[in-house]
Amino acid sequence: MNRLLKYPCIYKHFKGGFYAVMGVSKRVGGNELGEILDTAGFDERYIGDYRFLSRHTETNDTVVIYKDNKGNFYHHGSDDNSTDLVIYKTLYDATGVYSRPIEIFLSKVDKEKYPNVSQEYRFEEFK
Repeated sequence: MNRLLKYPCIYKHFKGGFYAVMGVSKRVGGNELGEILDTAGFDERYIGDYRFLSRHTETNDTVVIYKDNKGNFYHHGSDDNSTDLVIYKTLYDATGVYSRPIEIFLSKVDKEKYPNVSQEYRFEEFK
């Protein structure tokens, strides 16, 4: 059974933190991002209205996330970074916005590394 990501939704990390999932950022390459922003009526004078920064949890890189006028998220990626990213922010402090490959976000906890964890998955929907 494949797990599906819900958003907006609150998830609990297996180490205890709570996070609000904002959505999924689609990786786009080449001129595709420019075309999307042009279609959204992007104006360079108001670039702050169309983008924000996130911290990639696996690479610790800063990822620029763009949002179109329909609420869809996009990030520029190369062929070696061809995955969609879950965009989420902490609810327990103001450390910012994070991004993580969707496959890793939905993955199971490594029970060999964390044998005493009760959660089955890295992030689970908070109910």
